[in-house]
Amino acid sequence: MVVVVARVLGTVTTAGVPFFDHAILLFLVTG
Repeated sequence: MVVVVARVLGTVTTAGVPFFDHAILLFLVTG
């Protein structure tokens, strides 16, 4: 889970999109 979050954070940061929203969504999806 930590690895997934880290990957999302890196990808989102590069894209310039709020990492908080993406991280929360991913957490909800992954459970």
